[in-house]
Amino acid sequence: MKALKWIGICIVALFFLSAGIAKIVDPVEFGRAILRYQLVGSQLSWIAALWLPWLEVLCAIGLCLSRWRKAAACMLLGLLAFFEIVLFSALLRGLDIECGCLGTNVSSSLSFAIIRNGVLITFLILLIVFDNSKGENTLA
Repeated sequence: MKALKWIGICIVALFFLSAGIAKIVDPVEFGRAILRYQLVGSQLSWIAALWLPWLEVLCAIGLCLSRWRKAAACMLLGLLAFFEIVLFSALLRGLDIECGCLGTNVSSSLSFAIIRNGVLITFLILLIVFDNSKGENTLA
């Protein structure tokens, strides 16, 4: 069971690490992706494009450290819940856009992103509920 937990942690951490780095490399395009959702103005979208990817990277690293795992998982769970609302909103408003979740190199439909995020949310909830890390600063 411990191996399965680590495989899940590695998958989620790698997902957010790669997504964050892809957006850090091209913040202008990520800012444009945020604007396509038509929920915020340009100033807020640029601010989000600059800090959100770094938060994803830090949380990805935090998942791998037992002392920060639960906090990182809770932060990612909150981000994913917010992203799900944004994705559903775009889908319900009939916007024909790519999700922008993984930067400019990977295209993903809104429907696929909603399903993918649902899987990530489920894993993070299980991790938060069942993680028995003692808070040491180790990778175990």
